[in-house]
This record gives sequence, C-alpha cells and structure tokens, in this order.
Amino acid sequence: MKKAMLLLIVAFLALFAIGCAQEVERSESLFDSTKDNITLFFRDYYENNNNYAKKESDILGLSSEGGIVEGFFDGNELRRLRLSLLGSMGRAEYDYYLIDSQTIYVISKVFEYDRPFFENPSILREYSEEFFIIGGSVKKYSLEVNDLLESEDDERIYSQFSMAKEQILAKIE
Repeated sequence: MKKAMLLLIVAFLALFAIGCAQEVERSESLFDSTKDNITLFFRDYYENNNNYAKKESDILGLSSEGGIVEGFFDGNELRRLRLSLLGSMGRAEYDYYLIDSQTIYVISKVFEYDRPFFENPSILREYSEEFFIIGGSVKKYSLEVNDLLESEDDERIYSQFSMAKEQILAKIE
C-alpha cells in the first residue's frame, strides 16, 4: 500500500514537472513569436505618438488617494494607457503599451516617500519593473536575460489594466 501511494505521488510530481516545463516552453515561444511585433509597434509608436489623441479620467478604487488614467488613441484604437495611482506614502505609475490584441508591454514605476505627500515629502526609494501580458497571462520581463520570468504581481497588474481601460474607453463613448 505504501509503495502504491509513493508511486502515485512520484507519478503526480513527474506529470506536474512536465506540465510546468511545457508552460515555460509555451511562454517562451509566445514571447519569441511576438518580438517582431513588439519592435514594429515601438517603431510605429515613436514615429506617430505626437499625433495620438489623449483622453484623461480620474480613477477611483485602486488607491487610497485616487489616481488618473490617460489613454492615447490612434483614431479609435487605444495604443497606450498610463495609470498614475497616488497613496499617502508614495505613488505608482504604470504605462501599458498595447502591442496587439494578445500582447501588452507594461512598465511599472514606484516612488516611496519619506513622509505623507501632504507634508512635502522627498522620494525615499524609486524602482521600476517591466512585464508582458501575453494572452492574459502576466510575466515579469528581465532585460538582463531578455526573457520572461514568473511574476507574483499577475493579478494586480492585469486587474489594474482592466479597470483603467474600462474607465478610459467609457470616457470616449
């Protein structure tokens, strides 16, 4: 009985490891297949972003002190979404570049203050991170290895984007 249970556990772990390896392979192949689209998007973006229409809206419910969402449109197509969230002890800025219907590049910048913002604070610490949302899955991007890594911020990054996008699109309707 113990051997059967041990065999079952080993088989489960082996299947789990194979599944994880296939998921990493799938993510890498998705990222590799989108690199050309990413390059083309940014070439086009930097050539044309001065012509984009900008829409702005206050955003509530994502931070203690509110925030602002800005949408940059090429005609009716949302190309970039900028989300600025304010907190009493810092602020966070997220730039979402909509590469195509399945790929979004995200730059996150966080500024931590030494005291509440209403007391004229200094920036205590500043850091940034990069992510890709590919097919609804969030992966942290590492420039050092030019690859995608597992991320613990999946739900936050995607839910903030979804809420901000919904609000800015409602603004133009």
